Amino acid sequence: MEFVSVQAVSAAIGALTAYVFITRLLRKPQDGDLSDLPRPPHTSLLAGNLSEFFEAENVGDTDAKWMQEYGTVFRLKAAIGSPDLLYTADPQAIRYVLDTRGYQFHKRDTAKMFRFLTGPTLVAAEGEEHARQRKMLLPGFSHTILKDLVPTCLRMSERVVTQWNELLLNEASIMVDIHSWLSRLTLDAIGQGVLSYDFGALADTPSEFLEAYRNVL
Repeated sequence: MEFVSVQAVSAAIGALTAYVFITRLLRKPQDGDLSDLPRPPHTSLLAGNLSEFFEAENVGDTDAKWMQEYGTVFRLKAAIGSPDLLYTADPQAIRYVLDTRGYQFHKRDTAKMFRFLTGPTLVAAEGEEHARQRKMLLPGFSHTILKDLVPTCLRMSERVVTQWNELLLNEASIMVDIHSWLSRLTLDAIGQGVLSYDFGALADTPSEFLEAYRNVL
């Protein structure tokens, strides 16, 4: 019975993936106002510029290269059949999309796949449905609760600063993978501040949980 269930789920995921791919392939790209923005040359007919993110040696290498050449706002060639993507590293633009007018920007097909697999969770929900779930979760992020976490967050932040300074001891300058460091900082802050448990992420403590956590990320 379990084997049949796995087969059914696999078939459903495959069908959904095929549907999304065919829909994108047949849909006529509409770049709109993005056509006036600069775009890096792409090396892949199927993946456009997206393949270069996965081919980069370090996270952020491709972003840094393009931003040096095109600035903080430009367009990218998407996968075949999809319109060009807007790339922005401008803080005001990002705030406008994620906060000021967040509900005016609809989630992409990836979120729809999450909805198919997990239901209308916070990751996949949109509009009023998302607002209702967000309202239910807000008490857990109240001023009182967050205030209690401040000492732990400060302690974790100071630890990160100390480790960065140690990296700079023998180097004039270094490139830091901020995403990796902040993910580990967040995990340790939540572990010690909420669960009263030290995951040892910042200290790189050997752990099966940390290994699984890195693989998921």
